[in-house]
Amino acid sequence: MARSQQKRKRTEAQDSGTVPEQVTVVDAPLAKKARPRRPEIVVGIDWGTTWTGVAWTQATENPQNEDVKINILQHWPAGSRTSDKVPTEFVYSEDGKWQNMKWGFQTQTPDLSPKAIRWTKLLLDSNYANLVPEAQEASKRVPHNKAVIDLVTDYLSTLRAHIAETLIRAYGLTAFKKSKLKYILTVPAIWSEKAKEIHLEAAVNSGYGRKEDLELISEPQAAAIAAFRSLGNGSLRRYDCFTVVDCGGGTVDLISYKIMNFRPHLEFREITGGQGGGCGSIFINKAFESYVIKRFGSKNYDSMPPKSKARMIGEFERAKQSFSDDDDQEVFYITALGLPRKYKGAVGVDEDGFLNLTREDMRNIFDPTIDLIVALISNQIKTAANGSNRIKMILLVGGFGESPYLRRRVQKWVDAENRVIEVAQPPDAWTSIARGAVMYGIENQIVKDRIARTSYGVCVDVRYTEGFHSRDNTDVYEDQYDGTLRVRDQMEWFIKKGVRISGSKSVFRVTYCQHLATEEFADTSNLNITDTLYAYNGDDAPTKPYGSGVRSLCDLRTNLDSIPKEKWKVKSKRDGTAYYMIEFEFVMEVEGEKLLFGLEIDGVRYSKVSATFY
Repeated sequence: MARSQQKRKRTEAQDSGTVPEQVTVVDAPLAKKARPRRPEIVVGIDWGTTWTGVAWTQATENPQNEDVKINILQHWPAGSRTSDKVPTEFVYSEDGKWQNMKWGFQTQTPDLSPKAIRWTKLLLDSNYANLVPEAQEASKRVPHNKAVIDLVTDYLSTLRAHIAETLIRAYGLTAFKKSKLKYILTVPAIWSEKAKEIHLEAAVNSGYGRKEDLELISEPQAAAIAAFRSLGNGSLRRYDCFTVVDCGGGTVDLISYKIMNFRPHLEFREITGGQGGGCGSIFINKAFESYVIKRFGSKNYDSMPPKSKARMIGEFERAKQSFSDDDDQEVFYITALGLPRKYKGAVGVDEDGFLNLTREDMRNIFDPTIDLIVALISNQIKTAANGSNRIKMILLVGGFGESPYLRRRVQKWVDAENRVIEVAQPPDAWTSIARGAVMYGIENQIVKDRIARTSYGVCVDVRYTEGFHSRDNTDVYEDQYDGTLRVRDQMEWFIKKGVRISGSKSVFRVTYCQHLATEEFADTSNLNITDTLYAYNGDDAPTKPYGSGVRSLCDLRTNLDSIPKEKWKVKSKRDGTAYYMIEFEFVMEVEGEKLLFGLEIDGVRYSKVSATFY
């Protein structure tokens, strides 16, 4: 049977106010954790643009974050030494199978490094994919025409296999098989819904579990949780506010929180929505490459062997991590092999084959990216102040958050603004996201509530309300089934930007009715209804889906064939013709960074609603 083309109809009339009635937010009760039937291992995964980190622990029945030992995965294939992270890079074999591809440190050889596929994380979000053309070019070289989601799936599959090997070594095969694995995945706060959905789908395809069982947490939220364990209470007290600046390889994310409690559990309240941009540390690497091309000339640069370029970038990476702009850092020496001998002196490479970078050179390479980060921090602090929240501390976390020069520049901005704000770089900032994800997985009530960053809704036909709707409106019509006056194409916003929602799980419900003609009801074996979920990032959500800034987010497909036929009611039109009607609740769940949908009748979930993002 073809799906019904009818638009969903609200059973209640719209509010007579200036905007449609806002759906009531019902926070899902926090279920008490029953004693696990089998041991649980909580694994936090920080899949980053340039590096990937993994942390884990065994959950206890009465977990307290400060008492839990969190392990960092430090042993990787082909790693010559322990490392808290592994490069997010891989090279396919000719057969294109993930089981045979080289990944992480295995790609760091001179022959494989030039072929490595990098920065694929940026390809998941169209807002950032164009920032790094090299990532797109690398994806085109993949054998068997793999799509972006296939690249992510293959890398995550390899990572999952290595995680399993590590846990088996740690606990033994028997204990591992008896344990339940709980995966917490981290995502940028500024990621689009589609990017999150692709990440989830790739994780499901990689064998991490069902979508419903996987948990998503924003990277700055995870970093904040870990930072407090590292710093202790320090100078922050109850009701103090702080800003987390998560500086990763591709993106920089910022969120500000207020401390609500330290005991018995650490508890935050979000005071600003997530902000950020594509200004991670890889853009400093790209600035260095542009600097080198300008200094050497494009022909000379292109003539350098790939191995020489890889070595040069690697040495700059180490210089980048230590650069502070202190007086004792006068020159950085970067190996530049493979240039034509007659050009070396002219381009600034000494007779020993080293490119000399002065402090001024380094500042010129760093500052365009640092300026963007400082501007984001400035905007975040001012946004918090607009809500009467004074930020007391800025926490720089993430790999690039450890940069001495970044801290210097942020402190310089604080001083120039005459603000009393401490700038801190918590210990082990590089692993803070993976560790924080594990802590969240143990005790997910840490963030009390969050601020909705986007309005979400569907377009429906509502009952006509005298005094609110105009009778002259061409959208007013008489329902052919029950004779009710209705108004077509009205936005029903499940959630509006700026409202507070539970930090763990919030449930939004709207009651709808669906009408079916007798011939449609005769065969409900393939009865599907498709709606469009709309999103709006502005402050005042419009009443129509055609307004500026309203975007179609995804198709929501509801399957009605699982509903027992006895739930349908037989009704009669004015002419006596019979039809069938059913009332049901369309449910939208916001669980961490996930959006889930369902259909319920009398509190019973009869159908999942699948979402296909554009």
